[in-house]
Amino acid sequence: WSSDVCSSDLIIKILVKNGFKINVYDPQAIENTQKTLIDKIYQENIFYHHNLADCFAKNQIIAILTEWQEFKQIKDFKDFSNKKIIDLRRLILK
Repeated sequence: WSSDVCSSDLIIKILVKNGFKINVYDPQAIENTQKTLIDKIYQENIFYHHNLADCFAKNQIIAILTEWQEFKQIKDFKDFSNKKIIDLRRLILK
């Protein structure tokens, strides 16, 4: 486990360049993400959260891009069944 954000950043960049607004939470690498996504287009379209519950509550589509075990908690959150989950790390949708 590390604070490497290369693959996550690439996915975020593609989504932003295609018109998406992104809410981000990462328990270990949020500072690295903020340092690499410094262009104005990213600053205007990426919103950073300091906890998983807050980020989860603000989104209808959730993409899990990193393998932090903390992300397994979302299946216990209120409204979990009403969200669309894209689990790229196969943490909760096995």
